[in-house]
Amino acid sequence: MKRLRILHITPWFPNTDNPIEGVFIAKQLVELQSHCYNEVLHITLNSTNKMENGGNYEGLTVTRKQINPIVDRWIIKEKLASKYIHKYLKKRENDFDFVNFYIAYPNAVSLKKFQQQFPKLTFTISEQWSAYYEAFNLPPHHKGRKRIENIFKQQAPLFTVSSALAEDIKKFAGLEKIEFKLIPNIVNPNDFYYKEKPDSTIFTFSSINNWSSLKNPFVLIEAFKLLLETDKKNRLLLCGSGQLSDEIKDTIKKEGLEDHIIFKGRIPKEEVLSTLQNSHVYCQSSNYETFSAICIEALATGTPVIATKIGGMKDFVNEKNGLLIDQMTPEQWKNGMKKVKENYSSYQAETISKETIEKYNPEKVGTMFFDHFEKLVKNG
Repeated sequence: MKRLRILHITPWFPNTDNPIEGVFIAKQLVELQSHCYNEVLHITLNSTNKMENGGNYEGLTVTRKQINPIVDRWIIKEKLASKYIHKYLKKRENDFDFVNFYIAYPNAVSLKKFQQQFPKLTFTISEQWSAYYEAFNLPPHHKGRKRIENIFKQQAPLFTVSSALAEDIKKFAGLEKIEFKLIPNIVNPNDFYYKEKPDSTIFTFSSINNWSSLKNPFVLIEAFKLLLETDKKNRLLLCGSGQLSDEIKDTIKKEGLEDHIIFKGRIPKEEVLSTLQNSHVYCQSSNYETFSAICIEALATGTPVIATKIGGMKDFVNEKNGLLIDQMTPEQWKNGMKKVKENYSSYQAETISKETIEKYNPEKVGTMFFDHFEKLVKNG
């Protein structure tokens, strides 16, 4: 079989102004590159970033296009993006076997037309965006919402980062069922790996996030406060920045928890690893997570995870490696933290790390992604 050629069209991809934008997408495509030829068409709409025109990203050829309409309306942005994509594919349709819309909206709004105009190409969708969970905050009969819904009614093969996201898309688009394949995010064993926990009389919980209301840090803080009422030998590390940083610091001070809760702010990548390795338990009290790469990274270090029973975390957190919390209340979270601490000896840290890395390592995920494309070719 000839080497497959895939064009990935995405609104998110690492660039000079924002080197971590869409880095989870880039990681998957870099690993896919070892199996087939891949190019990236990075289209940004109304961006203030001054990005390079194109070039190379870890072996991937990248073409970048900035679309900045005078009138700031999404329907205009959609049309301009569609016009550019049509022009690009008209020129290069013979260079590819697949066109993969990585993040469907807004670039795939004209998917039906593309399928008709370029019948030799197979169009696919890869999705990681959590916006479907809240229906893009659009009412049911909103015209913009209908345009997004229509993308998924064209029966293009769909890859999602979690089964929960697939269910969100199904509900959003009003489909009776939806066919999809899972392509999880990657954890690199060179970056996150097992190390024996240091001896300590203090039991350490940690949470590392970009602190927004979606991450819901205050239920975790309140739960930890309740835990301290009966057990003072605990510590909570909160790392990361975000819009709630000041409020988090104020809450810790107001509640008199400075001796037990340490807010460290943004930390470098190396310190993320050491924080996870030196924590007994990682906590993710989010209202929603499409996948939660930080939870996988915690598991890769052998650190059990306590997480809200929502979204992608339902795919990989279980009784062997942590605990899922059914209700978003401080009392439920306190009970969960207490339970995991009391049963901590039952968690086999080295096994947790090994099983996580086996399932989510770069080579495994890259091969999984390629296998799905290869099966599409074989099935015609």
